[in-house]
Amino acid sequence: MSTEGVDFAGDEIRSFEPKEIDDEVDKATRSLYDHLSVEDEAQRLLKEIRIAMEQVKESKFYANLTEQIKGDAFQSQLKRVLGPNHSQLEMVIYGLGGLEFNFSPHHQLAIALLLKQDFCWWIERIQVYDPVFSPADVLVLKELGCEVLSLNERFST
Repeated sequence: MSTEGVDFAGDEIRSFEPKEIDDEVDKATRSLYDHLSVEDEAQRLLKEIRIAMEQVKESKFYANLTEQIKGDAFQSQLKRVLGPNHSQLEMVIYGLGGLEFNFSPHHQLAIALLLKQDFCWWIERIQVYDPVFSPADVLVLKELGCEVLSLNERFST
């Protein structure tokens, strides 16, 4: 079964075969990083996310997204949602996924961080929650200015 994916660097939609997760390969990959301290792993992740941010920022996808956000239709909807008493939104990301062994969250996070950077007048802060975050993930997210939620407030009573 073939699935389509987006290559942010080249903005091409390409086909790829879904890969089943092989527990032995996953364990071997994780063991490569077992010798790293949490701080070293966080530094590695930070570099990877900054690379992802550059890839996204240079993509046609992001250029098109920012053009839509700057458009009158989006701006009028934003004003309607914010109402007269609010000037900024909080972005909350649930289920981002662990950053250490998966590249998809890097690009998703990159988009959120770039939107906050480029539209700081309407995104006040970014909050993230995922029960799978590792200590290195938490360090990286905080370093990038995100607030890491320790409780899924969406489902808490």
